[in-house]
Amino acid sequence: MVDPNLDAGTNYLTNSSFEEFTSNVPDKWTLVTGSAGTSVVKDVSNVYRSTSTASLTFVGDGAELTQVTQTFGVST
Repeated sequence: MVDPNLDAGTNYLTNSSFEEFTSNVPDKWTLVTGSAGTSVVKDVSNVYRSTSTASLTFVGDGAELTQVTQTFGVST
């Protein structure tokens, strides 16, 4: 259902590998709570697959409930 190696059509999420970002928010994802570049950041140091170039990092302060969302099955 959710495989970061695949994109929408075969996968229920788009950009589930968190490889593509615009202004520190992963493309096709919505930052609901938090601030881009402060609460969430594109991380190129800590990748979790050998083929990855980036990952999403949540920078917590213990008070803010940072949240990113994406609706299943919507590719646009």
